[in-house]
Amino acid sequence: MERVFNMYRLKAGVSIEEYIKFSQDLDQVVTAHRPGVLSFEAHIIAGSAEGSEVAIGADPTALSSNVPYHVIETIDVANWAAWMRVVASDEMAPVRDAWELVADSTTTRMILGRPI
Repeated sequence: MERVFNMYRLKAGVSIEEYIKFSQDLDQVVTAHRPGVLSFEAHIIAGSAEGSEVAIGADPTALSSNVPYHVIETIDVANWAAWMRVVASDEMAPVRDAWELVADSTTTRMILGRPI
């Protein structure tokens, strides 16, 4: 098992509510059921550590401005090759198209982690 961390900011003008609708209604439903995907979770980032303090936005419906990413997805996969097949699959086309409407692709970082 390997873990993919997919991190990105939302496009300007996209609300948390709009992103959650996309994530819950499409992304999590389709992605979690692709071959090679063991689990899928999406997290809205609420704040970041500043020294020993955690800076969290006061409004839970507002995006935090003090974080490098608005969303971090954690995806457990059989292996990186399986994940790359998922990403490129025809079944993911609707997810990719909708994701382009909510996510700022210029901020995306996708990294692979292995348990130690």
